[in-house]
Amino acid sequence: MIHFIVKNFEFAHTKNDSGESYYCATHCHNTYEIYLLLKGNVDYIVGNSRYSLRPFDLLVIPPSVFHCPRSQHGEYERVIFNFKKTDVNSNVQALLKNIGDHYYLRNNVFIRSLALDFLPLTTTAETELKLRMVKDLLELIIIQLSVTQPIAEQEIINPTLSAIIQYIDENLDKKLHLESISKMFFVSPSWINYAFKKYYYISYTHYIKTKKMTYAQSLLQAGESPKTAAVMSGFDFYTTFLRQYKEFFGHLPSGDVLNNS
Repeated sequence: MIHFIVKNFEFAHTKNDSGESYYCATHCHNTYEIYLLLKGNVDYIVGNSRYSLRPFDLLVIPPSVFHCPRSQHGEYERVIFNFKKTDVNSNVQALLKNIGDHYYLRNNVFIRSLALDFLPLTTTAETELKLRMVKDLLELIIIQLSVTQPIAEQEIINPTLSAIIQYIDENLDKKLHLESISKMFFVSPSWINYAFKKYYYISYTHYIKTKKMTYAQSLLQAGESPKTAAVMSGFDFYTTFLRQYKEFFGHLPSGDVLNNS
């Protein structure tokens, strides 16, 4: 297993040969994620879509989108990259706008070689060299995806829940109380909580808090002041925003302003 984090950049190569199911908590972050499955079969929820992945399926997950993998019994191996646009050069940044969400790369000799031959070389490298090697690998994968046809089909999860998620994501400056959302979409509050737990394994309240906090963080990292980020994230009281931000991230909003990110 290889795993390291340098500022906003994260790389992990994980294997599980025990045959036990693999679970990862539903999460959301302000970085891109590229997920490449090398072994096993995985059900993956990304936003309002469900993907049934097989070896050499690759997902590109945009920033601020909830996602959650659940593996079936058997071997499991995957590679992930978490990165900001600024972690790759400007030419590669431009390619990110045009790549798809889902690719099947088993017959892509280039990607197979990168995954199977290049990865073992990183295990013995020093940290600085390892970071450079992995970033080079990431850029090569993005370039390759830009000339590869993505898979168009995707399974949309419950249509009502999808509509609720879309509304939430487009209105993070509002209060988004459970009761008002239930009335807007003609469903009960208990149904909404049931749906979030069924598909995302989290409560409605947890989803809202995480989305608001990550949205506020993205505003700070884009140059907004903490007070402006609080208002744009739907907080009436700045003190409430400060308290929740520190509880969520472990530091005050000032730690994520543009000059510190």
